[in-house]
Amino acid sequence: MSMDSDDLNDLAAEYVLGTLAGAERVAFEARLQRDPAAMRAVARWASHLQPLADAQPPMIPPPHLWQRIERELGLPSRSKMRTPMWIAAAVAAALIIVAFLIPDLMFRPTVNSVAQLAPQGGQPAFVVSVLDDQKKLLIRAANVSAVPNQSYELWAVPPAGAAPVSLGVIAPTGETEREVAENVRGLLTIGATLAVSLEPEGGSPTGTPTTVMFAGTLTPPTE
Repeated sequence: MSMDSDDLNDLAAEYVLGTLAGAERVAFEARLQRDPAAMRAVARWASHLQPLADAQPPMIPPPHLWQRIERELGLPSRSKMRTPMWIAAAVAAALIIVAFLIPDLMFRPTVNSVAQLAPQGGQPAFVVSVLDDQKKLLIRAANVSAVPNQSYELWAVPPAGAAPVSLGVIAPTGETEREVAENVRGLLTIGATLAVSLEPEGGSPTGTPTTVMFAGTLTPPTE
């Protein structure tokens, strides 16, 4: 079924509002399972309308009120339209369906850049993802081993020879998440250098890297 973006946008809006009914609703829900554009349209409408839904107590408007709204707005009367639900219930239902079908689309953070930190000529020991406009870091341990009584520490390396800035101690296994202080976010742009040092347990005692083990450059994420 071919459909331009305006038609898709209208269908998604009706779906989220709970006014898409009958065969059209069944067909649209089937399309949601295979069409990323339809999924994104529903997600956008649900996100736009959620604040309004949160601000209102749940209720179902009486049929005569909906009919008056239709008349005053000049909307066509649709006999196949089901009794309209209040926006909070409709948006909540749409969010549940979209989250079930495409949880990554709804909740996946925005990746701004990625760095693979490795020894010279070696395999990446850590992979660092900069998320949500430099507000967060996700550090994944790769080819690295724990060292007894020592810790790995992540650093942002400013240009022009300024002192490295610590981004915290990171785990040698699994993933480490870090919030990024506002005054450090400017150091996490594309082309910036990150490094990992090996420190006494708990982190550098001097505020500067002790033994730099791995380094890499932040690059745009791959699709």
